[in-house]
Amino acid sequence: MKSGKTLAVSSSPPGRGSVPGQPLSGEADPGRVRSGLESQEWMNRVRLPGSEIVIFTRQLQVLLGSGVPIARALEVLAEQTDRADSGEVFFSLQRLVLEGRYLSAALSRFPAVFSAMYIGLIRVGEQTGQLVDAISLLAEWMERDQEVRQKVRGALTYPAVVVVVAGLAVFLLMNLLGPLFLEMFAEDGTPLPWPTRVVSQLVEVQRKPWFWLSLLVGLVLFVRASRSWVLNPHWRLWVWERAAGLPGVGGMLVAATWSRWCAALSILAACGVQPQRAYRFAAEVSGDPRLIIDADLLVQSVLEGETVGAHMDLKPELYPRLVTSSMEMANDTGQAKPVLDYLNRFYREDLEMRIQILQGLIEPFLLLATSAILLFLILALMLPLYGRLQEAT
Repeated sequence: MKSGKTLAVSSSPPGRGSVPGQPLSGEADPGRVRSGLESQEWMNRVRLPGSEIVIFTRQLQVLLGSGVPIARALEVLAEQTDRADSGEVFFSLQRLVLEGRYLSAALSRFPAVFSAMYIGLIRVGEQTGQLVDAISLLAEWMERDQEVRQKVRGALTYPAVVVVVAGLAVFLLMNLLGPLFLEMFAEDGTPLPWPTRVVSQLVEVQRKPWFWLSLLVGLVLFVRASRSWVLNPHWRLWVWERAAGLPGVGGMLVAATWSRWCAALSILAACGVQPQRAYRFAAEVSGDPRLIIDADLLVQSVLEGETVGAHMDLKPELYPRLVTSSMEMANDTGQAKPVLDYLNRFYREDLEMRIQILQGLIEPFLLLATSAILLFLILALMLPLYGRLQEAT
């Protein structure tokens, strides 16, 4: 890289982002000079969006493939990003590389940004002299994984919007129109139909301060408990096992799990990662806590001379028969990567099909449920008026 540019970056006066431990916002600050190398505490906790890591990986592969030195490539990526925190992370990586560290060692200083598999593949590429190829495979896998994630989010966006809109409509009906109608009915003194009495009780409860206070306290406790439970492996295992048994959702979890497992293992095998490490990495990438727990047992079986397929065959409740048979065939033919690529493609297509089916089932169900709730509220408010009209005639 150009020495003048390096001196300008490192010797410039520190800006807002270079104060150790000070959090950075996601928006770029044009008047701020970034220098990198924040405090270790900041390096441990800083996070970047997954899409930002995907773009960073693909652009780094293009720059290195074009013959650009690593430090210069990192500087270019840091200068062109629109996010302040991303620029600070990339500048820090550049400074660490200029200090003589390997790229994998520099990446390991940001554990919340780069996963263990990401760092492991970079380290393997450095050791084998195929860093560009390793980054290219990593970028390809991350792009496919990001595509799957976006499809899942897209399938859940519409139902979430329907639920939010229906909730707002119910809230407005019960807190704006409901009290007006109920006060008018109370002045009349005539007996109210049971739907109107139910709505009246709900409106009265919502007027109590303790209701909203209890709701707020419950929400805070739920968020705090969720954060602590996420870190608990036993809780994650319990939730995963229950979710895997749900109709529709369970099939999507299985397809997503094995699509990621096969894709990760295929890339790890192509990069020359040892099977013992590859199986552990693939289990972590899959997200299934059951596979993570069984990864050590699988590796131990392989070290003892047992084949992967034989170990999987003993646990049909954990490993699908298709995966078991395919791994046995890969062991017999010695062609693991084509088999894993086929499995990855099969499960990815299966996941896409299941998403479409589930989305087609959820949408009418949500519309029917929200329509029924709104119809009940409207009838509860209109029935007394209808009774008055009948009495008047």
